Amino acid sequence: MEMLTDNPTVEDKFGFQPYAQILFDTIRDTYNLPFTIGIFGQWGSGKSSLMLMIENEIKDQGEYKSIWFNPWKYDKKEELWSALIQSVLYKIADDSPNDEIKSKAKNLAISAGWSIIKRSISSLTGGVITEQNINDVKNIIAKQEELHYKYINQFEKDFEKVVSDYTGEGKLIVFIDDLDRCLPENAITVLESLKLFIGNAGCVFVLGMDQFIVEQGIKFRFGDKVNMSGRDYLDKIIQVPFYLPPVPFGKLKDALQVTKTAQYNDLIWSVIQYGLNGNPRKTKRFVNCFYLAEQILNHSEIDYSLRSQENDELNISGEEEKFYLAQLLIFQMVFPSYYEHLKYFPSDWEYIYTKVIDADSLEKRNEALSDKYQLKEFWENQDLKTFLSKTKSNTNDNFPTPPNTRVVEALLNAVSLISESERFPSN
Repeated sequence: MEMLTDNPTVEDKFGFQPYAQILFDTIRDTYNLPFTIGIFGQWGSGKSSLMLMIENEIKDQGEYKSIWFNPWKYDKKEELWSALIQSVLYKIADDSPNDEIKSKAKNLAISAGWSIIKRSISSLTGGVITEQNINDVKNIIAKQEELHYKYINQFEKDFEKVVSDYTGEGKLIVFIDDLDRCLPENAITVLESLKLFIGNAGCVFVLGMDQFIVEQGIKFRFGDKVNMSGRDYLDKIIQVPFYLPPVPFGKLKDALQVTKTAQYNDLIWSVIQYGLNGNPRKTKRFVNCFYLAEQILNHSEIDYSLRSQENDELNISGEEEKFYLAQLLIFQMVFPSYYEHLKYFPSDWEYIYTKVIDADSLEKRNEALSDKYQLKEFWENQDLKTFLSKTKSNTNDNFPTPPNTRVVEALLNAVSLISESERFPSN
């Protein structure tokens, strides 16, 4: 059976090509450099694939060069400062057919001046990227070592010249991907380095990130010292913000249904749509986990069968089993606190549907929640409430009635093998 991978691709399965063309046109038509484009989206929303499509457009243009940098590979911020610049310079040295450019790029990369960059990090204070910040860093460096101070003053000009020679006075597009895989404070380090050391080089930076990561990084780095939101911080660095829209569910469904692994009925696809909101990575993970859990539940030598003739409580249909399994995987992936709750209170799955969602008055609903105070917090989660309400049994969608306690326990035991979870004893 074909399991789904999460590798980014230039194949336009989700309708991103128009956005790639628009962003490429922006790069092509911008001449006041350096210039930064931010591509924002949740984890797994397709940012890397969109960036690959933009690069694919760039490859057809001879005056443009492109370089990729993946900051998540570096776990120390000291490494990040130097790694970003050195990655660019060594790529130039490797790609350029001109020996003089190769030599300049290598010499700039291996210069002893990089030790200052590492030392200067701890000297940054304040929280706002300004010319004064840059001057403060340079002044501190000057006090530590005059030779290094001269180097850092010269670095911006040397870097600008190397980029100009390499591109033939064209543009160097630097893709910085997976910032949302970094520790939040490291993501901020990458952004700071762009302002501190790039200068006036002919570069366009394309950054892929989740805005939440930046906000967490600012909070971690500066605490209460600076009254600045993530949006304010990014406004100082990014000239063009682009927020990747959710993938239309029809396109996502069509792209996955070509595999044998994702041959679902309409009820399962409804669960996926209501629970994952078109996130490609989460949907692929769901497909893989669903397949594995199904194999566990239906293996003849594993005692998790939910269609036992000897136990009426476990005698459910195959379609019901798949529907409940799909719901449980959504709980695990999207609502982990509720999933954990069900491990200890499996009967609450049925209870929240029959006593809370289907309550025929607000008074009865509040009474049911007061009797099960643990559920009140979950009911206040609007996303969970919406998912539960959309997947309740009704005549329009033909969703099954909620599972009983023994069915929930059996499902949890099976899913525990693909996620860290306590198991219920077999009866």
